Amino acid sequence: MLQDARFALRLIAQRPGIAALITFTLAIGIAATTVVFSVADSHAGGRQFRTAARGAGGGSSPRAPRQPRRSDRGIAVPVAAFVESPPDLSFTRTEVPMELLFGAHVREHGHRVGRLAGFELEPAGLKIRRIIFSPDGELGPQAMTRPLANIDLTHDDGEIELRPEVAVAPLPAVPDVVLLSRAVRLRRAGREIGRFVGVNLNPTDRSLTEVFGRSHWWSRRFSLPAAGLDCSTPGEIRSGTSGGTQAA
Repeated sequence: MLQDARFALRLIAQRPGIAALITFTLAIGIAATTVVFSVADSHAGGRQFRTAARGAGGGSSPRAPRQPRRSDRGIAVPVAAFVESPPDLSFTRTEVPMELLFGAHVREHGHRVGRLAGFELEPAGLKIRRIIFSPDGELGPQAMTRPLANIDLTHDDGEIELRPEVAVAPLPAVPDVVLLSRAVRLRRAGREIGRFVGVNLNPTDRSLTEVFGRSHWWSRRFSLPAAGLDCSTPGEIRSGTSGGTQAA
């Protein structure tokens, strides 16, 4: 190795052009290296400066959100169009006839408390005062009563919902009250036509609009209009209207 170095020095001394070429090549390499490191340092310093300025709250402002390009702009729809408006409760509630049938489930406080078993009726005005229900749907010591005003609603399947702990005005005093149950018979022109199974009434004034009956437990239900009904005889409802019964 020492001999090679001596040979290279002897060659450079004999040929001055080789020394100039080596010097020029080294100078170019050093200059290129200096430029590369200078550019890298300036880029890193600028990034640090921008980060410090953004953290201090000076210099550059927060970047604005990207605006949609023309190609991805659609039809502008206000957000309020998707917000459901509150229901309009200014309408007047229309009372509809209420259908009450024996055996229908009665619910109170969200629980079933029995089945409808009967009614208390004012025979003079044909007005229902109270409903009667029991666990088995029959009259007896286990039966309970509620004023008609305690009924909140009736479902499509006939189930009755009671208002819990509602303040009800006292019912007016009347000279006579009769009990209607599934044991009551329906008569027309002195002939029995079926058994009593339920009523249709107006909840506004508690008045009957029609009564329902069946000739047999398997037969189709029929109705009798309230006009002309006579409930003065215990255990019977007599119809004074002529003509046939209507299917219900």
